[in-house]
Amino acid sequence: MQKNSSDCNEGSENFLEIGFRLREERTRLGFSQADLTALLGVTSRTLSEYEKGNNFPKADYLSKFEAMGADVLYVLTGRRAMGVVTDDEAIFLNALRAAPPAMRAAALAVLQSGQGSGVYIAGEVGNQMSGGVNTIHTLNVGGSRK
Repeated sequence: MQKNSSDCNEGSENFLEIGFRLREERTRLGFSQADLTALLGVTSRTLSEYEKGNNFPKADYLSKFEAMGADVLYVLTGRRAMGVVTDDEAIFLNALRAAPPAMRAAALAVLQSGQGSGVYIAGEVGNQMSGGVNTIHTLNVGGSRK
């Protein structure tokens, strides 16, 4: 006897997580449930069942959803595909790419430290700064020495 998808998901926390991520991707892409049902050719009840985790979406649904920009790897596994970025990540990447090399190095150093407890920025001789990132620093970048 062949099981259908509703037989396999009783009490499955995984299906709830997939449903949550389906809804998350739909809203990330800016679609209402009504928009998505019309575009993907499913009923509102079917979409609701998918998003509640009561039923597992079929492969053709996931394929069409991916073609619309959804990260189906994320929906199924909780891991983002490398080519898909959130709005915050896109803002960060654009700012990082536009930054001068020294600023890029400093930003990466802070992120890679994993703690954010301190920053050390060095440039030409005599141009360095170090200290905690939550401390206010005054930096004199010009003028004469006294």
